[in-house]
Amino acid sequence: MGYYNAGDLPIYDHLAQRFCICDRWFCSVPGSTWPNRLYALTGQADGSKDNKPLPIYSKISFIRHLEERGVSWRWYSHDFQTLRCVDEKYRTGYDQNFFRVEANSRKAKF
Repeated sequence: MGYYNAGDLPIYDHLAQRFCICDRWFCSVPGSTWPNRLYALTGQADGSKDNKPLPIYSKISFIRHLEERGVSWRWYSHDFQTLRCVDEKYRTGYDQNFFRVEANSRKAKF
């Protein structure tokens, strides 16, 4: 086990001095990654603590509530768009709302 100090990670030190950060993080579901992603997007874990072999779900996400109220939204990710795997309404289309950020880059791909 180890740790980093301010000299090792000056950017994080700067952020920690000026903004609220989480020093303890608890998952919603005491289980795998996908049930926790589901909980974050839909408020439920699909009754499971384990990942599906193919993580495709048909749950209603909080994004639908934003749209119902006319709130604009965008989904930023560095790999795949989790929302597309969770809420079938967004499985295809809505391309203007999804942005992919390249690793080691500050530019988003449209």
